[in-house]
Amino acid sequence: MPTKRRPRDRRWRGRFSAETLALFRELELVPKRKRGSEEFRAAEKQLMCKYLGLSAEYWTMVSVLDDSAGPNCSPDRHRYTCWIRCREVRLELLKALAESLRDAPAQAPLVH
Repeated sequence: MPTKRRPRDRRWRGRFSAETLALFRELELVPKRKRGSEEFRAAEKQLMCKYLGLSAEYWTMVSVLDDSAGPNCSPDRHRYTCWIRCREVRLELLKALAESLRDAPAQAPLVH
């Protein structure tokens, strides 16, 4: 029997909290050579699992902090779809972060 219902769109459309953007910015500024520390890994897990709801992607070892040009696996793997999802969220995070920094009031320079 036909129905008028439309399939649900599963793409990310959320708004990011200031706390999420601040944590993303903090982690994004960490040099790659220092990203192996326990503190960084814990903060990355918190960002992805608690704030972004990407726990499945986190456990497949894919991250929104990954800035590589493409996934390092074949398209038939589940990890490939996780990488695509993380890339979409990363681009949204970068866009939201740029907007929040543009809208933020300019800080006065520190004078000693």
